[in-house]
Amino acid sequence: MLASALGLVTLGRYDLRPWDEPFYALRARAVAEDNAWLDQNDYCPHRMANACYPPLFVWLAGATMKLFGPNEFAARLWAALLGLAAIPVAYLLGTRLYGRTAGLYAAGALAALPNFVRVSRMAQFDAPVAFFVLLTFWLWVEYYRNRRWLTAVLCGLAFGLALMTKIAVPFVFVAAAAAAVLSPSGRPNRMRDVGALALAAGIGLAVAAPWHVYMYAKHGDYFLEHYAGYVMLYRGDGIAPQIQPGESPLRFLFYYNSAVTFLKGVAPFFFLGLAALLASKDTWRDRPDRLVVALWVVLSLVVLMVVRFKREIYLTPVLAPMCVVAGGWLAKFGRRKIGNVGAAVLAGAALFAGAWADSSRVRGPFVGWITPEFAEGNGGWLLTVAVAAAATALAFAFYFWYRRAPKAAAAILLVAVYVQLASGAVGQFVYGRRDWQPLKGHLEDVHYPGVVMVTADETPTHLFYLHRLMPGFGGAERLMLNPAWTRVDPAYVEERYREGYLVLLDKETRPELARRLAAGLENSGGSRVESGRYILFIKDNGA
Repeated sequence: MLASALGLVTLGRYDLRPWDEPFYALRARAVAEDNAWLDQNDYCPHRMANACYPPLFVWLAGATMKLFGPNEFAARLWAALLGLAAIPVAYLLGTRLYGRTAGLYAAGALAALPNFVRVSRMAQFDAPVAFFVLLTFWLWVEYYRNRRWLTAVLCGLAFGLALMTKIAVPFVFVAAAAAAVLSPSGRPNRMRDVGALALAAGIGLAVAAPWHVYMYAKHGDYFLEHYAGYVMLYRGDGIAPQIQPGESPLRFLFYYNSAVTFLKGVAPFFFLGLAALLASKDTWRDRPDRLVVALWVVLSLVVLMVVRFKREIYLTPVLAPMCVVAGGWLAKFGRRKIGNVGAAVLAGAALFAGAWADSSRVRGPFVGWITPEFAEGNGGWLLTVAVAAAATALAFAFYFWYRRAPKAAAAILLVAVYVQLASGAVGQFVYGRRDWQPLKGHLEDVHYPGVVMVTADETPTHLFYLHRLMPGFGGAERLMLNPAWTRVDPAYVEERYREGYLVLLDKETRPELARRLAAGLENSGGSRVESGRYILFIKDNGA
């Protein structure tokens, strides 16, 4: 936790990343500057498509913006704090299920996962909802220990906060807990557990209901169509083809590949731990606490497998239970409670998974089978087979080492696994672009009737956040011209510039077009401010 907390120093150093960060930062800015606590529809670039998401994180970020101003640090602070808070909860959950040592391994893995560190440094909902869902499950596991109604009430409150953070995702708790209660392991206290689960679910829905009722009362079907339609039902049907796989018969393996890529060397311990949980009679007969965590992971993976919409970040809420499940076997490995052959297989699998996660060329051919549109690298099968052969040879050598010096062999391998994780996590503290930093002061101070963006990319969404271009802010007109799909007329841009419009020119547009536009705008007078990627042209009389 201390190492992760050091990342707060650089939390505001880098630009908000498109797409989602600027959208939610803009909603938070509406809260901070216009007190739009309940409804930010008029302040969103895509209106209800962004505003229909529950607002708990937006409220928290808006409150910090009131304290620190509308900056990147304030926008991201609560994601970072809740990501940090997930670490001790993972420890508590792992300790309850497998013992203190396993809890430490689980917490250490979650703290060092590069992708979890990354989302914990982004002004969006993924780390907060992962924390609240984790807190909900931990409190339910605590309920199994003490069977107190107060614990069920607290679990319901955590469930409500999760529902107020992101759409639909928290309902995995109700499904997993209900299945565990109805299983043979839930038989001794079934009626009490059914009542406690109903109480927790009811409290959670009661916490989330007022905002949802308010939004439906204000916007009617317009809200409902986006909340239950666009976001959950239609999104995988042509809404975003750039992040949807084709019809490959193996596309259901997308999230399994993502799990290995996220967990790196911890992945084999997770898959072994999950298989052992599901195969154990004790899980199904005597340990409803372990069963509910196993069902949490399995149900989440099943849902993710069947939906068409594929984004690796959707795996974030399941990373904590994956680490908890892995923690039990990491602890067994460290205490030499695994046989020599099993230890060698785990060692070889951990080494191969680490290479798989860190090299797109190693996993590229396999990814090409799953989702050809997403395939990275072009190394061919030769590199993949060579890495697999090297991992097998190292596993064979590890077998003899583990037989002779099991503690030393296990310690070295575990250190290697965690060092690989931590090295990637540290890189996230200095990951990001600073294209907007040189422009920011000018963008905040100047007055203008509109902005013309000539860009080779999709709309630079950071611009929405900085300029507050939405009608709710009384914002200026925005025009986006992308030469990839529309003709850009330099005379039109120059005319708008003479009228007082700002012009943001992306250096990655076609070179000849960028040179012609820059020359014409400089001849029209005004000032020029430049960053790594963008050039901002401002009329001298635009103030």
